[in-house]
Amino acid sequence: MLALLFDSLRRQPRHPRWAAFEAFRREAGPGLERQALFDALPDVVFFLKDAHGRYTHANLTLVHRLGLARREDLVGRTPALLFPPKLGSAYAGQDNRVLGVARRRRRTAMRQ
Repeated sequence: MLALLFDSLRRQPRHPRWAAFEAFRREAGPGLERQALFDALPDVVFFLKDAHGRYTHANLTLVHRLGLARREDLVGRTPALLFPPKLGSAYAGQDNRVLGVARRRRRTAMRQ
C-alpha cells in the first residue's frame, strides 16, 4: 500500500508537497520515510496511538486540522484533550472499544 502511494506521488512531481517530501526523505533516511509519505498526502489523516489512547505519531494533515503548529503539540495527548468535548469523548470511546477487543483477542490467543 505504501509503495502504491509513493509511486502515485512520484508520478506527480509538480505536486506542491513533492519537493518537501523529497528533501525530508534525503535528510531523514529510511526510518522516517513513512512519516514523510503520510505528511505529503494532504487529504489523508494518519495517526498511531498507544494502549492508553494517546497519540504517538500523526501526520501534518491532522496537526493542521486541529489548528496546532507542531506535531509535538499533539503527541502524548488524547482525543479528549484535542477535540471539542462531543468529538473527543466519541473518539476516546472508539479507542476503548478497539483496545478492549484487542485485549480480549490477545487473552484468548494466549489460552490456546
